[in-house]
Amino acid sequence: MFAGDGAVLAAEGLRHGYGVEPVSRDVGVAVGGGEVVAVRGPSGSGKSSLLYCLAGVVVPEDGAVLFRGEDLARASDERRSAVRRAHFGFVLQFGELVPELTLLENVALAQGPASGGRAGWLRLTLMSLGTALGVACLAGMLSVPGLLSAEQVREERRVPVTVEGAGVAGGLPTIAGELGSWRGGALTRMTIVAAGQDGPAPPGLGRLPRPGELFLSPRLADAYAVDPVLRATFSGTPAGIVRDAGLASPDELIAYEGVARHKDDADAEPFTGFGLPGVAGAGIDPAEVRLVSSAVALLVLVPTAVFLWVCARLSAATRARKLAALRLLGMSARQVRRVSAVESVAYAVPGALVGVGLFVAADQALARSGLPGVRWFAEDFHPSPLTVAVCVVVVPLLAVAVNFAGTHRALRDPLGVRRQESARTPKRWTVAPLVLGVGVLAGFALVGGLGRTLTGQAADLLLVTGILLTGVGLVAAIPLIAVYGVDLLHRLGGGLPSLLATRRLRHEPGNALRVVAGLVVAVYATGIAQHVIALVQATASPVGDHREYRIPAAGVPGSVRESLRSMNGVTGSALQLWVPPTTDAEPDPEVPETWDVAHLGTIVLVGTCADLAAFSASPPDGCVDGTAHRLDWTTPDVDWGWAQATPAPGERLTVPLGSGSLTVEAPGSTLRLTAAEASMMNGATILLPPSALDGRALPDDAEIYLTSVPESSVVQRVMSELSVLLPGTEVELVGADLEAQSRAELIGVLLYAGLGAGGLVGLCAFLIASADRAVERRRDAAALILVGTPARTLRASQLLQLLLPLTFGLLLATTAGQLAGYAYLAGGGDQHLMRWQGTLTTLSVGGIAVLITALASLPAFGRRADISLLRRE
Repeated sequence: MFAGDGAVLAAEGLRHGYGVEPVSRDVGVAVGGGEVVAVRGPSGSGKSSLLYCLAGVVVPEDGAVLFRGEDLARASDERRSAVRRAHFGFVLQFGELVPELTLLENVALAQGPASGGRAGWLRLTLMSLGTALGVACLAGMLSVPGLLSAEQVREERRVPVTVEGAGVAGGLPTIAGELGSWRGGALTRMTIVAAGQDGPAPPGLGRLPRPGELFLSPRLADAYAVDPVLRATFSGTPAGIVRDAGLASPDELIAYEGVARHKDDADAEPFTGFGLPGVAGAGIDPAEVRLVSSAVALLVLVPTAVFLWVCARLSAATRARKLAALRLLGMSARQVRRVSAVESVAYAVPGALVGVGLFVAADQALARSGLPGVRWFAEDFHPSPLTVAVCVVVVPLLAVAVNFAGTHRALRDPLGVRRQESARTPKRWTVAPLVLGVGVLAGFALVGGLGRTLTGQAADLLLVTGILLTGVGLVAAIPLIAVYGVDLLHRLGGGLPSLLATRRLRHEPGNALRVVAGLVVAVYATGIAQHVIALVQATASPVGDHREYRIPAAGVPGSVRESLRSMNGVTGSALQLWVPPTTDAEPDPEVPETWDVAHLGTIVLVGTCADLAAFSASPPDGCVDGTAHRLDWTTPDVDWGWAQATPAPGERLTVPLGSGSLTVEAPGSTLRLTAAEASMMNGATILLPPSALDGRALPDDAEIYLTSVPESSVVQRVMSELSVLLPGTEVELVGADLEAQSRAELIGVLLYAGLGAGGLVGLCAFLIASADRAVERRRDAAALILVGTPARTLRASQLLQLLLPLTFGLLLATTAGQLAGYAYLAGGGDQHLMRWQGTLTTLSVGGIAVLITALASLPAFGRRADISLLRRE
């Protein structure tokens, strides 16, 4: 009977199958109005497939399905869904009900929307809170460049606008700056001669300080109140506080002092105002901002994206079955996508708004307490409109995109989803990105190991490509590695637990990816960030195996000079005296006869043989204490040429002192030394014993030098003790840029904060996905317990499903992170900065994570089965 013969529903030449073997071959059927038809046959004969084809659930491979004359096999998905929803009553084999809805709401689903149940609201709440945490971290890291720029702007606002050729006589105020230190921190002192003017005042001051008045930053004012030594370095009296507008950070030490006249050696300049964009002495280099932004993006944005993906995929299996049920009940693919999008927006938008609010609240709280070594003003770290837009708009769009990707199988194969058919086993090609990325990084490491460098835009692009490919490859390879790892364990005699774990990982390979991806990405990013931080800190720090401190000797009593030698951490002390030229004629680089002491002058070093050894990269063989020596320095990579003069043996030198002079005859014995890196000693040509001065007063240009080991803790301790012994005296760390070190410290703290945030996000993603996965598996676990599977076997299987992907992933991520970090350093010739101890730290943290996972997973399955889980859909 055909449709034209009165049949309401008919099929002709129907052919359909799953895979290679068809289950329905050349089937024909016709059903008239009011007729009742039953389909009988053995299991697997194609009864359900025939009903699915007749109802328009699936499209047959061949043949026609006619409903009231319309061929459903040729109709669009939306048309078939509309026909099924309006004209078919379908009692499905597996109870295709939406879990979040009641029975009545399921029946009424075809007529319109329905509200969710308690489980649905709980899931939405969890997803919103997870999104809020991710967005808070995202907003914080996106605001880092703004914080750096805000500090630069604050510094630029207080740069004086000076005038050439004008002075106090012209009626303009003058200003002079001096950089000192106090307890290891930089202390900036600005002296101002107001010249009877009331303005313009520096930022943070209401007016110019009058002679005798002192305006201090809040932290300096607190120190001034309790430290009498610090108070003695100022001649003025506190008249006010430098407000926030005049500070780069809340902890900055800065003082504005009004004086009647500047010191004779002060470099005073007349000024007409304050504020020169781009001229701040401590401004952040745009390249540094880009470096920090890129590193922060790698540290936090990628783990945050993974975290948001995990939140969007909570209860993925249940959600996929729900969407598949909607498809089977008559919703079109477009309508199901709309449901998915509305659900995504419903949790992502509130979560994003809450996340931005959390970040603002955290900014207000942390701005008062700060991070170790760094504080900031809360308004400088507020999210910009662009950051808010990214969080409130882009994050929900990302959630929608992730959910769309997750609905693909439910839309394409709803029957397979409802039947819980196995997903495809991961293909071997999924490791291709990892292999390619590791190959690129290994090439950079090999080039660095050969002592060569790869520079230029092409090399940078290739390196970034290798890092990204490796990161993507790590995530993509997790399912395949987990499957083969558990399979190998089973072959080695893992027993029933490994068999269950292998089958589960093969059945749902994406679960392993969803659970461990966040931690894997965070660990990989951590390995790279450690080397970025090492490079930033090394760039701002002096090079070499020791550190030198230069101190003006003027005004330092002899007793204090002796105490400097015995300071904790100081390994050597010496005094440099300048011997000026004896002729006014300029030396000629083309005339070697003028490369002598008479034309160039020279430097005399006063110290012991032990002091000389501390400042030299080679031992001073032949040095005898109490005896003068000529010094012949070899400075690697430096050709002094005509710029250095060594006196001939017997040549008489006149060394100016504070009162009178000291005549020295150049000795005949010569010490051949190798100069240390970043050392100021290689200009000295004569070594005199301390007894040669016999307690005589030193000249104003004499300089004291100290040396210590390069460890940052020792350097900070020495600088702090010097600020106490010599308050107000400028102490220079030779070869170091204190402002650059301050910026490097800020960048390091921010990157470490990024490490912490990225690790926290990865850990949260892991914990949430693990808990969600345990809930998703309750029904299967109940079935296994019901048939007599021991609870300890289920626990062992659960541990293997979690621990093996996590262990393999962490080992790969740690190795790849160290390789990427080494390649990053080796590409620029900085492989000596490699920090292998970071590998041990990362592995230790990973081991703790594995242990915590094992302990947390033990109570996942109880000894009793919840039979209701077997009946619940």
